[in-house]
Amino acid sequence: MLREDFGEERAAVLAAAVIFGADRFTGLQRDEVDAYIEHRLQLAGCELPLFEPPAVEAMFQSARGLPRQINRIAHYALSAAALEGAKTVNAEHLQHALEELAP
Repeated sequence: MLREDFGEERAAVLAAAVIFGADRFTGLQRDEVDAYIEHRLQLAGCELPLFEPPAVEAMFQSARGLPRQINRIAHYALSAAALEGAKTVNAEHLQHALEELAP
């Protein structure tokens, strides 16, 4: 299995490289993450800013800038916020998401 051969972090980077091209081994830069999340939300039909800045920062740090990981974390964080009836995703929602995704 890829994760066993390369380790969790290297496997995630390799998977992202296969999807996004070899020039993206390092993932998105911090200043690209806000625009990336905004773009993904617009594709889903949402024009509102849903993620609070501390949540975006924590997502960037946790995902190491990898778009696929950002997507997974954002999905779980949005679910956590929805369960609470919140209008935005905060750092606490993001922490719940990370706990759900932990191996």
